Amino acid sequence: MNEHVDWSTLSEDDFVALLRQLIDTPEADED
Repeated sequence: MNEHVDWSTLSEDDFVALLRQLIDTPEADED
């Protein structure tokens, strides 16, 4: 994964998706 993320262009949905990948919570599957 690219560590050089441009957070300013990151949408809220993208941000949440990234967080869910990092913490890898089972709840992320519910959707």
